[in-house]
Amino acid sequence: QEISKLILIKKELEGEIMLLQGDLDEAEATVNELNNEIPRQQDILEQLNVSLGEASARCDALQDALIRADLKCGQLSSRNEELEDQVKQGETQKRLTDQDNIDLHNKIAEQTAKRRRPPGHHRQSRGSDGGSV
Repeated sequence: QEISKLILIKKELEGEIMLLQGDLDEAEATVNELNNEIPRQQDILEQLNVSLGEASARCDALQDALIRADLKCGQLSSRNEELEDQVKQGETQKRLTDQDNIDLHNKIAEQTAKRRRPPGHHRQSRGSDGGSV
């Protein structure tokens, strides 16, 4: 009886060993698959690092361009203010010149009118200051 029990225990142990061997074979197959996957994942990681480096370089270039654009915008704004001031000065000068032209035209008209008066006309004309001429 003891030998039969031992044989039964031996068979149970051999069955468990076979199950464990099957589990071990599956685990080894999974480890092999994962080990085979590691180089591919490393390649992907390397490609991502290269892409990240390129994106970072582009970002740096865009930041530099933004700084240059901001400086240029400031320069253009200053130049625009200068030009607006020049336009205002020009408009003021034009108004003064226009008034000078009107005054000159009026004086010419007065002189022309004086020359066209018939001789002996004694009427006094008034000057621009209100006094007699």
